[in-house]
Amino acid sequence: MPKRLQLLCIYLGGFLGPFLGQSLVAILPDVAASFDITVQAAAFGITAFLLPFSITMLFSSRLVHGRRLDRIVLLAYVVMATGAIVLAVSDSWPTFVIVYAAMGIANAFTLPLLQTILKSVTPPDELATAISTYAAMQSLGLLSAPLVSGVLADVTNWQYVYFLVAAVLLVILIIRLPQAHPRGGAPAEAGQTPFVALAVYCLCCFAIGFGVIGVGTLVALRANTQMGLSATGAGLVVACGGTAAFLFVRFVGRFADHHGVKRCSSTR
Repeated sequence: MPKRLQLLCIYLGGFLGPFLGQSLVAILPDVAASFDITVQAAAFGITAFLLPFSITMLFSSRLVHGRRLDRIVLLAYVVMATGAIVLAVSDSWPTFVIVYAAMGIANAFTLPLLQTILKSVTPPDELATAISTYAAMQSLGLLSAPLVSGVLADVTNWQYVYFLVAAVLLVILIIRLPQAHPRGGAPAEAGQTPFVALAVYCLCCFAIGFGVIGVGTLVALRANTQMGLSATGAGLVVACGGTAAFLFVRFVGRFADHHGVKRCSSTR
């Protein structure tokens, strides 16, 4: 396959993870009605995806050290495509939650590995731009999922969003990803990790995630239940929150390419 198409598949993968995780945010009342549960129980579906995803992310890269990363990601996508079809047709809330959680675990083997693959096929002087493009696709997934789910909830059936997810995954499985051969050497020992710097980065990412995902969920729920907006309207409100990131993140990447990551971070 042409390298450009395979590179596009990396970016599509960056889009899919956040899209999948945010697919319920704007439609919790519709989810509750479909499965005859409370809105609070429906909100647990988001936790069911994100909690196993975040825990598995702690060790997923180490588990696959020394293996072909592109093959690991494609295997995870087979699991996710199968799960997406189950979610699209499921009429059982326990089944939905279990499969959704399994997809979160599978997604934990794609996010860090896709970034590693992207780094391995990108020239060093273009790396910040490539990573920022990847981040832009993640932002697009975050901002578009509530809107797409909301429109489908109003027009037909919100569960059909998972047919769309399965279709995109099928495209990636057909085109495949650039080959990424395992790096030599053993994984870094725990004693070599700069724990203070790592803790700072983790706290920063936690704060960003809380703002993007946590506040977005609350805003969508308020728009739905207290402002009387439809699922489409609530999805549009949440989508507006991520539009700025999608539009400007590539400019941040280009700035980092030309002036350095540290200067870019201090400017922000």
